[in-house]
Amino acid sequence: MDTEGNSVKKYNLESRTFDFANSCKEFLKTIDRNIHNVEYYKQLIRSSGSVAANFIEANESF
Repeated sequence: MDTEGNSVKKYNLESRTFDFANSCKEFLKTIDRNIHNVEYYKQLIRSSGSVAANFIEANESF
């Protein structure tokens, strides 16, 4: 907590989860999309983005 009693964000999780989603996107650009990995490709894009979205939504509820 700071001197006024407000909690201070120790770990910038919102930024880190956003960076994680971007890193996943950049990684997927480097691999070939084929019939064997297209479902994994789509699933990784959805799940990496939902981590950040869920974190932001949870923070707004407080």
